Parts: sequence; C-alpha cells; structure tokens
Amino acid sequence: MSVAALRAISLVPLLVVGLALWLRDRCGAAEKGPLRGREPAAWVGATAACGTALLAANQIALHQGWWRFEAEGGLLLGVPIDLWLGWVALWVGVPLLVWRERLPVLALALAALWLDLLLMPRMAPLVQLGPHWVAADAGLLLVAAVPAWLYADATRRDRHRGFRAAVQATTYLAVSLWLVPEVALGGTLLDTVRQWTLPVRCGLAAAMMPPLGLFLGGVHELVRAGRGTPIPLDPPTTLVTTGPYAYVRNPIQLGAVGMWAVWGAALGSGWVVAGAVVAAGYSATFAAWHEAQTLPRRWPGYTRWAGAVRPWWPRWRPHVAQTGTLWVARGCDPCSEVADFVQRLTPVGLALRPAEEHPTPLTRLRWEHPVAPDDGGVAALARGLEHVNLAFALLAWWVRLPGIAHVVQLVVDASGGGPRRLDRRNSGR
Repeated sequence: MSVAALRAISLVPLLVVGLALWLRDRCGAAEKGPLRGREPAAWVGATAACGTALLAANQIALHQGWWRFEAEGGLLLGVPIDLWLGWVALWVGVPLLVWRERLPVLALALAALWLDLLLMPRMAPLVQLGPHWVAADAGLLLVAAVPAWLYADATRRDRHRGFRAAVQATTYLAVSLWLVPEVALGGTLLDTVRQWTLPVRCGLAAAMMPPLGLFLGGVHELVRAGRGTPIPLDPPTTLVTTGPYAYVRNPIQLGAVGMWAVWGAALGSGWVVAGAVVAAGYSATFAAWHEAQTLPRRWPGYTRWAGAVRPWWPRWRPHVAQTGTLWVARGCDPCSEVADFVQRLTPVGLALRPAEEHPTPLTRLRWEHPVAPDDGGVAALARGLEHVNLAFALLAWWVRLPGIAHVVQLVVDASGGGPRRLDRRNSGR
C-alpha cells in the first residue's frame, strides 16, 4: 500500500470520533449529548496531554532508531500530522466514546498494545520499525496513553484534583517551553541551549524563577484552596484570595506570559515572544470579559477582592480578606526566634499565637485560615511569609510546592527542627 493511502487511513479514528460526536449531537437527547457534565474537561485535558507526550516520546524514538517515518510534507517535528492526529484519536477519543463512565485502564493498555503489535508492522512503508520497537511502544503507552486515561477517569469522577492539575500544568509547560520553541527554531532547541555558557544558563534560570513560581504557586493554590484546577472547564468551586491571589488576580496567566517572554528573549525567537502577546491578549480580553460577567454572580466576595487586587500588576503587600493565624511554640527557643523573626517583618493579616494555647496538641508550626486549608511545619512558615511582601511570597510559593516542601522539611528535621512536644501547662491552662 502506498504512503499516501496509509496516511489517509491513519485519519480513520479521527473521522470515527468526529462522526460519533456529531451523531450524538443530532440525537437531541440531553442524556446522550456529545459531551456533558465533566466530559468536556476530560476530553480536552486527556487529548492535549496525550498529543504532547506522543510528540515528545517520538523525538526520542526517532533519535534512538526505534522507528522512523518515510513521509514528505505535513510533518510536525518529524511525525506525519495525519498519523499523529489519528494516533491521539485512537488512544484517547475512541476509549472516551466507548466508556462513558469509568475507564478500564489496565484493559485499555493491554488492548492498545495488542492493537499496535497488530497494526504497526502493517503500516510499512510509512512506518519503518527498528529492532526494539515493541519495548519502545510499550513505553510510549505508559508515558502518553496511561496518564491521559487516568486523567480523564479522575476528571469524570471529580477525584484527585492534584493529579489533574499536575497533568494540566505539565502539558502547558511542555507546550510553551518545548513544543512551540522547538517548532519555531526548526528542531534546534536543544542545540541552541547547548551553546549557552554557564553564566547565561544561570541568568536564564534566575529570570525564570519568578514567573514560573507565580504560575506553579497559582495552580497549587487553586487546587488546595479552590478545590479545582486551572482550566475553565474544570474550575475551582470557591473564590481563592490566598497565596498568589492575595497579590494579583491572574497569577497563572501572568506567570505564563512572563515565561513566554523570558524564554523567547533568551532564544531570540520572535515566534515564542509572540506567544506571550497571544497569552496576554487572550487573558486581558475574552477571559477578563468572561470573568467579569460570571464570577461576581458566582461568588459574592469577588467584587470587593477584585477592587483591591489588580489583574496584572502585583501588589507589593498582600490584600488579606480574612486574618490567618500562625501558631508558634513560645516555650521552645528556636521556635520563639522564628516567631520574633516573622513579627519583625510586620506581616499583613497574620496573628501569631503560642502553640501551647492551641485547642489540640501541636508538634510543629501550624498556619490556619478561615477558608484555606491548614499547613504545618515548613509549609506553615512559608504561609506566614506570604503575609509579608511579594519578595518573601515568591520564595514561599516555591517552598510550599508538593515535593519541594517535603524535601525542605526533611532537611529541617535532620538539622534539629523536627517535631517537639509542648508543655501545655506553661500556657496557663
């Protein structure tokens, strides 16, 4: 069979998915609509994650010689676009169509592997397989398809918000920091970075830390305090005014624009810098209009918060709508020094109280807030620093990120800052 015919056949899964959705829409029954409930968020997130991971993994496969594509024209980073679209539709669209509720991930993985073993050898001459293609294809399923299925299943059932937000953030960062620059530079992104000297790389890392911290801190706060994710199809369920949102209304968008701008300037790519312009334009026009129309009705406190916190220019000192409390042991010299240090910084909207007076026995620092989840240990101290100013808050948002907070806490514990038992009799009770 010719290469042109195989490329046309590879679009069949995409056409099947599109036709099935159209037929569902035409049926007119609300319970059988094309995408209902949480399905739009599941489809969009899973498709974007799988499609991006497929492109990234194929770069490794092509470089290692696990397979190659004999095609000219219509390529995206060496992968035929039609084959890529059909691949994503087969791995994501078809399963989401067939299983409208819970996805059988293990069964899907085995079925997809069996189907690939059956079809990929028959895609010659479009696909030329190398000696280790079977193991590579199994690995591709693990890094591209399985996370997408788990994401779609968790989104449909509204579970594992942290995992869903992590998939969304990782996909966006991969697109903005790798995919678009790689396409804009004609596949020479890695070679360009390799040519930079160590001081240039360190300077770029320093320049990227604030916008990346703002971006990740905003995502983290939406998950913890807002009980939602960054994408509008899977939004938070409560108004978030803590963390980065005490400084700026759009921390995720502002951080993304900053990353695009810094990365584009470092690469000398006008196309990447244009990504910052597009991101800012979208957020400042359609997204801002949509929020102004819907959020004041959804959350009564939105108007007052929006009047105090600017959408794009961060405040130096936070706007604290409700006072938080940092419980610090006064009977412990190091802990007392921490409390004195925070107090000297004149935090906004933060009450420091002796941990000995807490209603329940505490063994670590604890930060409590009327609407945001509690934090303990190093994360609690970081929460306290968020009440000081933007410079301390940027550091705090990095420290509180999952994984980083755990490592920092281990270092602090190993240095003598571990849990302590308090003598509650000294509290006067």
